[in-house]
Amino acid sequence: PRLVLALAGHCNLIRHIADAHLQQALARSPFCEIAIDLGLDPGIARTGYGLIEETAGAPTLLRCGCLTTPPGGDIADRLVTLGQDLTTLLTQIKPEQAVVESIFFGTNSTTAMATAQARGVLLYILRRHHIPIQALTPLQIKSRLTGSGRATKHQMQRVVMQRLHLSIAPSPDDAADALAAALSYT
Repeated sequence: PRLVLALAGHCNLIRHIADAHLQQALARSPFCEIAIDLGLDPGIARTGYGLIEETAGAPTLLRCGCLTTPPGGDIADRLVTLGQDLTTLLTQIKPEQAVVESIFFGTNSTTAMATAQARGVLLYILRRHHIPIQALTPLQIKSRLTGSGRATKHQMQRVVMQRLHLSIAPSPDDAADALAAALSYT
């Protein structure tokens, strides 16, 4: 499957626990004050996603992982795959809002172009599903979670682990970044 759940090490156990919690969250009364936030870290090869449930201001991990496309394929086909995979995820989870990380690249224009195209597909699919979108730069996400736009990857991982009460850091980095984005929704 192209929807990949990856949390360092104990994938099956964590997936089982996260999916069980997700089913409980989705089965609750619609009158509860629950919000499901989606964070996305765009990329053409791997787009990280993170889903958290906010209940009375307390975030809980529902699921995280990566939407992947086959390397070396036609860019148009890879974008279609990405759009289909996000649509599948949205129909399974139905988040109330999303944060899509804005991109910034210095010198590699080829990578920047492909990532921008992937981001465009993500924005289109989210809008098509009527999901409110917040676009945040990596600096804004770091600042919202740590108080400093210069936070390191390690500092960000610690904050994500602390806020979501995790004993291990989310992996891969794309999924961890997406969880940080989801935690940054205001």
